[in-house]
Amino acid sequence: MNISHLFDGTFCIQLSLALLHFVWQGALIAGGAILAAWLVGRDSPQRRYRTHLTALALMLLCLPVTLGVVVRSSPVREPPVAGADPGVSSAAEIEMDGAPWRGLSLGPSEVVTQPDPVSVPNRFPPTAPWLRKEAWARWTVWGYLAGVAVMFARVCLAVLGGRRLRRRASPLSEPDLLEAIRAQLARLGLRIAPSVAWCDRVLVPVVIGMIKPAILLPASLATGLTPGQLQLVIAHELAHLYRWDHIALVFQRVVEAVFFFHPAVWYISRRLSVERELCCDELVLRAGSNAGDCCGPSATRNAMPIPWWIACFPNTRTCFPNRFSLPENN
Repeated sequence: MNISHLFDGTFCIQLSLALLHFVWQGALIAGGAILAAWLVGRDSPQRRYRTHLTALALMLLCLPVTLGVVVRSSPVREPPVAGADPGVSSAAEIEMDGAPWRGLSLGPSEVVTQPDPVSVPNRFPPTAPWLRKEAWARWTVWGYLAGVAVMFARVCLAVLGGRRLRRRASPLSEPDLLEAIRAQLARLGLRIAPSVAWCDRVLVPVVIGMIKPAILLPASLATGLTPGQLQLVIAHELAHLYRWDHIALVFQRVVEAVFFFHPAVWYISRRLSVERELCCDELVLRAGSNAGDCCGPSATRNAMPIPWWIACFPNTRTCFPNRFSLPENN
Protein backbone atom coordinates (compact mmCIF):
# COMPACT_ATOMS: atom_id res chain seq x y z
CA MET A 1 0.00 0.00 0.00
CA ASN A 2 1.31 3.40 -0.96
CA ILE A 3 1.51 5.74 2.02
CA SER A 4 0.06 8.53 -0.11
CA HIS A 5 -3.27 6.68 -0.12
CA LEU A 6 -3.45 6.97 3.67
CA PHE A 7 -3.73 10.74 3.46
CA ASP A 8 -6.26 11.14 0.73
CA GLY A 9 -9.44 13.07 1.34
CA THR A 10 -11.51 10.08 2.45
CA PHE A 11 -9.04 8.82 5.03
CA CYS A 12 -8.43 12.31 6.41
CA ILE A 13 -12.17 12.82 6.87
CA GLN A 14 -12.47 9.47 8.65
CA LEU A 15 -9.56 10.17 10.98
CA SER A 16 -10.87 13.65 11.71
CA LEU A 17 -14.26 12.18 12.64
CA ALA A 18 -12.59 9.64 14.92
CA LEU A 19 -10.63 12.39 16.70
CA LEU A 20 -13.79 14.47 16.99
CA HIS A 21 -15.64 11.55 18.56
CA PHE A 22 -12.82 11.14 21.06
CA VAL A 23 -13.59 14.58 22.47
CA TRP A 24 -16.75 13.29 24.13
CA GLN A 25 -15.39 9.77 24.61
CA GLY A 26 -12.37 11.01 26.55
CA ALA A 27 -14.51 13.29 28.70
CA LEU A 28 -16.90 10.42 29.43
CA ILE A 29 -14.09 8.04 30.39
CA ALA A 30 -12.44 10.67 32.59
CA GLY A 31 -15.72 11.38 34.36
CA GLY A 32 -16.27 7.68 34.96
CA ALA A 33 -12.72 7.30 36.31
CA ILE A 34 -13.20 10.19 38.73
CA LEU A 35 -16.47 8.72 39.96
CA ALA A 36 -15.03 5.21 40.27
CA ALA A 37 -11.97 6.46 42.16
CA TRP A 38 -14.24 8.31 44.58
CA LEU A 39 -16.47 5.30 45.13
CA VAL A 40 -14.04 2.39 45.40
CA GLY A 41 -10.72 4.00 46.21
CA ARG A 42 -11.29 6.51 48.98
CA ASP A 43 -8.81 4.84 51.34
CA SER A 44 -6.72 2.92 48.82
CA PRO A 45 -4.24 4.71 46.55
CA GLN A 46 -3.60 1.40 44.80
CA ARG A 47 -7.24 1.16 43.71
CA ARG A 48 -7.25 4.76 42.56
CA TYR A 49 -4.05 4.14 40.62
CA ARG A 50 -5.52 1.11 38.85
CA THR A 51 -8.69 3.05 38.07
CA HIS A 52 -6.81 5.90 36.40
CA LEU A 53 -4.47 3.50 34.59
CA THR A 54 -7.50 1.61 33.23
CA ALA A 55 -8.99 4.92 32.09
CA LEU A 56 -5.86 5.72 30.08
CA ALA A 57 -5.93 2.25 28.52
CA LEU A 58 -9.56 2.73 27.48
CA MET A 59 -8.73 6.13 26.01
CA LEU A 60 -5.96 4.64 23.92
CA LEU A 61 -8.31 1.90 22.74
CA CYS A 62 -11.01 4.35 21.70
CA LEU A 63 -9.18 5.79 18.71
CA PRO A 64 -8.58 2.59 16.67
CA VAL A 65 -12.04 1.22 17.52
CA THR A 66 -13.79 4.44 16.56
CA LEU A 67 -11.72 4.75 13.39
CA GLY A 68 -12.69 1.21 12.41
CA VAL A 69 -16.38 1.95 12.96
CA VAL A 70 -16.14 5.16 10.92
CA VAL A 71 -14.36 3.41 8.06
CA ARG A 72 -16.95 0.61 7.93
CA SER A 73 -19.87 3.00 8.04
CA SER A 74 -18.50 5.20 5.27
CA PRO A 75 -19.98 4.59 1.81
CA VAL A 76 -17.70 2.74 -0.58
CA ARG A 77 -17.06 4.54 -3.84
CA GLU A 78 -16.83 1.95 -6.61
CA PRO A 79 -14.61 2.96 -9.51
CA PRO A 80 -16.40 3.25 -12.89
CA VAL A 81 -16.08 0.32 -15.28
CA ALA A 82 -13.85 1.04 -18.23
CA GLY A 83 -15.80 1.40 -21.46
CA ALA A 84 -19.20 1.37 -19.80
CA ASP A 85 -21.83 3.89 -20.87
CA PRO A 86 -23.38 5.62 -17.85
CA GLY A 87 -26.65 5.94 -19.77
CA VAL A 88 -26.97 2.20 -20.39
CA SER A 89 -28.19 -0.28 -17.81
CA SER A 90 -29.11 -3.93 -17.83
CA ALA A 91 -32.66 -5.14 -17.43
CA ALA A 92 -31.90 -6.48 -13.96
CA GLU A 93 -31.54 -2.90 -12.71
CA ILE A 94 -34.89 -1.74 -14.12
CA GLU A 95 -37.59 -1.43 -11.50
CA MET A 96 -41.32 -1.49 -11.96
CA ASP A 97 -43.57 -0.24 -9.16
CA GLY A 98 -40.65 -0.26 -6.71
CA ALA A 99 -39.71 -3.95 -7.31
CA PRO A 100 -36.92 -5.07 -9.68
CA TRP A 101 -37.62 -7.57 -12.42
CA ARG A 102 -36.36 -10.98 -11.47
CA GLY A 103 -35.80 -14.04 -13.62
CA LEU A 104 -35.44 -11.97 -16.80
CA SER A 105 -32.10 -11.96 -18.58
CA LEU A 106 -31.37 -10.21 -21.79
CA GLY A 107 -28.60 -10.75 -24.21
CA PRO A 108 -25.68 -8.42 -24.59
CA SER A 109 -27.37 -6.66 -27.50
CA GLU A 110 -30.74 -6.38 -25.80
CA VAL A 111 -30.21 -3.44 -23.50
CA VAL A 112 -32.47 -0.67 -22.45
CA THR A 113 -31.17 2.84 -22.71
CA GLN A 114 -32.19 5.42 -20.18
CA PRO A 115 -33.37 8.76 -21.41
CA ASP A 116 -30.89 11.58 -21.17
CA PRO A 117 -31.38 13.50 -17.96
CA VAL A 118 -32.65 17.01 -18.26
CA SER A 119 -29.76 19.37 -17.71
CA VAL A 120 -30.46 21.85 -14.93
CA PRO A 121 -28.26 24.91 -14.79
CA ASN A 122 -26.19 25.20 -11.56
CA ARG A 123 -27.28 28.36 -9.83
CA PHE A 124 -24.66 28.05 -7.09
CA PRO A 125 -21.01 29.00 -7.66
CA PRO A 126 -18.42 26.23 -7.28
CA THR A 127 -16.99 25.75 -3.79
CA ALA A 128 -13.55 27.17 -3.25
CA PRO A 129 -10.88 24.49 -2.79
CA TRP A 130 -9.95 25.70 0.71
CA LEU A 131 -13.59 25.48 1.81
CA ARG A 132 -14.07 21.83 0.92
CA LYS A 133 -14.29 19.32 3.76
CA GLU A 134 -11.44 17.30 2.28
CA ALA A 135 -9.14 20.29 2.55
CA TRP A 136 -10.14 20.97 6.16
CA ALA A 137 -9.71 17.29 7.00
CA ARG A 138 -6.21 17.23 5.52
CA TRP A 139 -5.18 20.30 7.51
CA THR A 140 -6.63 18.73 10.66
CA VAL A 141 -4.77 15.45 10.17
CA TRP A 142 -1.46 17.09 9.36
CA GLY A 143 -1.81 19.42 12.35
CA TYR A 144 -2.60 16.44 14.59
CA LEU A 145 0.38 14.46 13.31
CA ALA A 146 2.63 17.48 13.83
CA GLY A 147 1.48 17.74 17.45
CA VAL A 148 2.11 14.03 18.03
CA ALA A 149 5.58 14.37 16.52
CA VAL A 150 6.39 17.29 18.83
CA MET A 151 5.26 15.31 21.89
CA PHE A 152 7.36 12.28 20.96
CA ALA A 153 10.33 14.55 20.22
CA ARG A 154 9.92 15.98 23.72
CA VAL A 155 10.14 12.48 25.19
CA CYS A 156 13.21 11.68 23.07
CA LEU A 157 14.94 14.84 24.31
CA ALA A 158 14.17 13.81 27.87
CA VAL A 159 15.70 10.39 27.22
CA LEU A 160 18.88 11.98 25.90
CA GLY A 161 18.98 14.32 28.90
CA GLY A 162 18.68 11.35 31.24
CA ARG A 163 21.60 9.63 29.57
CA ARG A 164 23.76 12.73 29.97
CA LEU A 165 22.87 12.92 33.65
CA ARG A 166 23.77 9.28 34.10
CA ARG A 167 27.22 9.82 32.62
CA ARG A 168 27.87 12.78 34.93
CA ALA A 169 26.72 11.02 38.10
CA SER A 170 29.07 9.68 40.78
CA PRO A 171 28.35 6.18 42.16
CA LEU A 172 27.26 5.92 45.77
CA SER A 173 30.12 4.81 48.03
CA GLU A 174 28.85 5.34 51.60
CA PRO A 175 28.88 1.96 53.39
CA ASP A 176 25.86 2.70 55.59
CA LEU A 177 23.73 3.73 52.62
CA LEU A 178 24.79 0.71 50.60
CA GLU A 179 23.85 -1.54 53.51
CA ALA A 180 20.47 0.21 53.82
CA ILE A 181 19.88 -0.32 50.09
CA ARG A 182 20.62 -4.03 50.38
CA ALA A 183 18.26 -4.30 53.34
CA GLN A 184 15.49 -2.51 51.46
CA LEU A 185 16.00 -4.73 48.43
CA ALA A 186 15.51 -7.74 50.66
CA ARG A 187 12.31 -6.29 52.15
CA LEU A 188 10.81 -5.55 48.73
CA GLY A 189 11.99 -8.77 47.13
CA LEU A 190 14.00 -7.10 44.34
CA ARG A 191 16.56 -9.52 42.93
CA ILE A 192 18.49 -7.06 40.78
CA ALA A 193 19.98 -4.05 42.53
CA PRO A 194 19.88 -0.83 40.49
CA SER A 195 22.81 1.53 40.44
CA VAL A 196 22.53 4.47 42.84
CA ALA A 197 24.60 7.60 42.25
CA TRP A 198 24.95 11.22 43.31
CA CYS A 199 24.21 13.90 40.73
CA ASP A 200 24.56 17.65 41.23
CA ARG A 201 22.32 18.41 38.23
CA VAL A 202 19.07 17.08 39.72
CA LEU A 203 16.88 18.68 42.36
CA VAL A 204 14.98 15.62 43.56
CA PRO A 205 15.70 11.87 43.42
CA VAL A 206 14.70 10.31 40.12
CA VAL A 207 14.69 6.94 38.39
CA ILE A 208 16.08 7.04 34.86
CA GLY A 209 16.34 4.33 32.25
CA MET A 210 14.09 1.48 31.28
CA ILE A 211 16.19 -1.61 30.62
CA LYS A 212 18.90 -0.78 33.17
CA PRO A 213 17.29 1.72 35.54
CA ALA A 214 19.38 3.85 37.86
CA ILE A 215 18.56 6.08 40.83
CA LEU A 216 20.06 9.56 40.85
CA LEU A 217 20.20 11.42 44.17
CA PRO A 218 20.79 15.17 44.48
CA ALA A 219 24.16 15.93 46.02
CA SER A 220 22.50 18.35 48.43
CA LEU A 221 20.68 15.48 50.18
CA ALA A 222 23.97 14.19 51.57
CA THR A 223 24.15 17.08 54.05
CA GLY A 224 20.54 18.25 54.20
CA LEU A 225 18.86 15.05 55.44
CA THR A 226 19.38 12.71 58.33
CA PRO A 227 20.51 9.14 57.51
CA GLY A 228 17.02 7.84 58.28
CA GLN A 229 15.37 10.33 55.95
CA LEU A 230 17.85 9.58 53.18
CA GLN A 231 17.14 5.88 53.53
CA LEU A 232 13.42 6.60 53.15
CA VAL A 233 14.13 8.55 49.97
CA ILE A 234 16.09 5.66 48.48
CA ALA A 235 13.42 3.17 49.61
CA HIS A 236 10.78 5.23 47.82
CA GLU A 237 12.71 5.10 44.56
CA LEU A 238 13.25 1.37 44.96
CA ALA A 239 9.49 1.01 45.40
CA HIS A 240 9.06 2.54 41.93
CA LEU A 241 11.25 -0.20 40.48
CA TYR A 242 9.42 -2.88 42.45
CA ARG A 243 6.09 -1.69 40.99
CA TRP A 244 7.51 -1.40 37.43
CA ASP A 245 6.51 2.24 37.36
CA HIS A 246 9.28 3.10 34.90
CA ILE A 247 7.56 0.78 32.40
CA ALA A 248 4.05 2.07 33.12
CA LEU A 249 5.37 5.59 32.64
CA VAL A 250 6.26 4.78 29.03
CA PHE A 251 2.64 3.82 28.37
CA GLN A 252 1.51 7.01 30.10
CA ARG A 253 3.72 9.16 27.86
CA VAL A 254 2.43 7.41 24.74
CA VAL A 255 -1.18 8.20 25.67
CA GLU A 256 -0.25 11.82 26.38
CA ALA A 257 1.44 12.12 22.99
CA VAL A 258 -1.43 10.55 21.04
CA PHE A 259 -4.13 12.63 22.78
CA PHE A 260 -2.17 15.77 23.54
CA PHE A 261 -5.13 17.94 22.57
CA HIS A 262 -7.55 16.61 25.21
CA PRO A 263 -7.52 18.19 28.71
CA ALA A 264 -9.17 15.13 30.26
CA VAL A 265 -6.18 12.97 29.24
CA TRP A 266 -3.78 15.35 30.96
CA TYR A 267 -5.93 15.43 34.08
CA ILE A 268 -6.11 11.63 34.35
CA SER A 269 -2.37 11.39 33.68
CA ARG A 270 -1.64 13.89 36.42
CA ARG A 271 -3.85 12.02 38.88
CA LEU A 272 -2.08 8.81 37.89
CA SER A 273 1.30 10.36 38.74
CA VAL A 274 0.05 11.53 42.12
CA GLU A 275 -1.46 8.15 43.00
CA ARG A 276 1.74 6.42 41.90
CA GLU A 277 3.74 8.37 44.48
CA LEU A 278 1.21 7.63 47.20
CA CYS A 279 1.35 3.92 46.35
CA CYS A 280 5.13 3.97 46.74
CA ASP A 281 4.85 5.76 50.08
CA GLU A 282 2.41 3.14 51.28
CA LEU A 283 4.63 0.33 50.03
CA VAL A 284 7.68 1.74 51.83
CA LEU A 285 5.81 2.00 55.11
CA ARG A 286 4.42 -1.52 54.73
CA ALA A 287 7.95 -2.80 54.14
CA GLY A 288 8.89 -1.77 57.67
CA SER A 289 10.37 1.71 57.28
CA ASN A 290 10.13 4.10 60.19
CA ALA A 291 7.50 6.77 59.53
CA GLY A 292 8.91 8.91 62.35
CA ASP A 293 11.86 9.86 60.13
CA CYS A 294 9.48 11.94 58.03
CA CYS A 295 9.31 14.57 60.78
CA GLY A 296 12.94 15.48 61.38
CA PRO A 297 13.90 18.97 62.54
CA SER A 298 15.20 19.95 59.10
CA ALA A 299 12.12 18.75 57.21
CA THR A 300 9.74 21.24 55.69
CA ARG A 301 6.64 21.01 53.54
CA ASN A 302 7.94 23.04 50.59
CA ALA A 303 7.83 21.13 47.31
CA MET A 304 10.90 21.46 45.13
CA PRO A 305 10.36 22.12 41.41
CA ILE A 306 11.70 19.66 38.90
CA PRO A 307 12.87 20.58 35.38
CA TRP A 308 11.82 18.51 32.40
CA TRP A 309 15.31 17.28 31.62
CA ILE A 310 16.23 15.68 34.94
CA ALA A 311 14.86 12.23 34.17
CA CYS A 312 14.31 9.85 31.35
CA PHE A 313 10.64 10.77 31.53
CA PRO A 314 9.08 13.78 33.26
CA ASN A 315 6.89 13.68 36.35
CA THR A 316 9.04 11.07 38.10
CA ARG A 317 9.14 13.12 41.26
CA THR A 318 8.69 11.53 44.65
CA CYS A 319 6.60 12.47 47.64
CA PHE A 320 9.29 11.90 50.27
CA PRO A 321 11.71 14.52 48.89
CA ASN A 322 8.89 17.05 48.95
CA ARG A 323 8.65 16.43 52.67
CA PHE A 324 12.39 16.77 53.11
CA SER A 325 13.10 20.10 51.44
CA LEU A 326 16.14 21.82 52.81
CA PRO A 327 15.46 24.73 55.20
CA GLU A 328 16.43 28.20 54.10
CA ASN A 329 19.48 29.74 55.72
CA ASN A 330 18.49 32.85 57.62
